Amino acid sequence: MVLALMLSLPLGVGDRPDYARDSHPILKVRCYSCHGDKVHMHGLRLDRKSDALRGSDSGAPAILAGSAAQKLAF
Repeated sequence: MVLALMLSLPLGVGDRPDYARDSHPILKVRCYSCHGDKVHMHGLRLDRKSDALRGSDSGAPAILAGSAAQKLAF
């Protein structure tokens, strides 16, 4: 839910989302304890782009690159 909310927040006019500035700080605080480098609950790892885009053991994607308007149900 946090990821879907984060991706739906409006940016300023002309601003492009930046992972280091916009996403990483939120994921680090809210997600990495369960989906980081040491723990991968449900096979979901969010600290590496390739793993985050792969999704979880269920096959459900956690991130849909380029589609912030599509919110995922968690």
